[in-house]
Amino acid sequence: MANQQLALLPDPPRYWRDEASGVLAAAVEAYLTNKPLTLNDLRYLRNYCVQWVNSSAWDLNPFEDGRNALANLRESARQIHSVQQLDRWLHDAVDLGMDPL
Repeated sequence: MANQQLALLPDPPRYWRDEASGVLAAAVEAYLTNKPLTLNDLRYLRNYCVQWVNSSAWDLNPFEDGRNALANLRESARQIHSVQQLDRWLHDAVDLGMDPL
């Protein structure tokens, strides 16, 4: 029974500070301090946003509006190709109660 209950728990999003290589932390720090981002920094940040928003923990929202907003946020995370798009995505995520940074 306990294993069945564990299987029902959502997979929480992995936080950027827990990533072991340090490349994501460097990209986040550059972003937060308004330093220029390399293409790799932007790619790491996009991939981080995608994994964050695709956590099953966010699927627990019982409201249709919230599910629609989550679906839109999941789609838009894959479309982050500039700092401006990242800014917009992070703003939208925070508006939904998700702060990945």
